[in-house]
Amino acid sequence: MEPEKPSCERLSVCPMFRILRFEASKTIFIKQYCEGDWSACARYQRWKAGQPVPETLLPNGVELRK
Repeated sequence: MEPEKPSCERLSVCPMFRILRFEASKTIFIKQYCEGDWSACARYQRWKAGQPVPETLLPNGVELRK
């Protein structure tokens, strides 16, 4: 059995999940970025670089309209 891969350290506090309406969208982003390759997450990259992270920024770099 493979060891469990760690999740992104920001997963429990990421405000992005408040703006996503569909559980399916949340699940896809969590699997691909939060529990997958979080270094590819646009939100994580900006946070790690000390840059502001817009609440409407998705992990794939797309910004949602308010």
